[in-house]
Amino acid sequence: MNKLVKNTLIGALLILVGFFVPEIYSATILKKKIDILSSNIQYQKQTQYELVFIYIGCSSCGASNLDPLTDAIIEIKDSLKIKAETNGFGFHSIGISKDKNLNEELIHLA
Repeated sequence: MNKLVKNTLIGALLILVGFFVPEIYSATILKKKIDILSSNIQYQKQTQYELVFIYIGCSSCGASNLDPLTDAIIEIKDSLKIKAETNGFGFHSIGISKDKNLNEELIHLA
């Protein structure tokens, strides 16, 4: 086989491997994370009434990452949990974040 053709084929093969391996690896990791998340979703209503705190934010939103907001969210959740317990209600908090990267999304909501 001609040396130029051989080198061209080897180069093309390396490019394909370099492109597909990270894509396959990334897809595999994403599937594992989705499986973990979906297996942990086990919501059951515990009482007749439920008090729910819903947070919507994003890791790339400046306001969502301000320290005073983080502190306020903790205070609000604690306060709502106490009120729910005092009144015999169940309490749940839900976090919603839409990021391009699942890792950033999970870190932001943690």
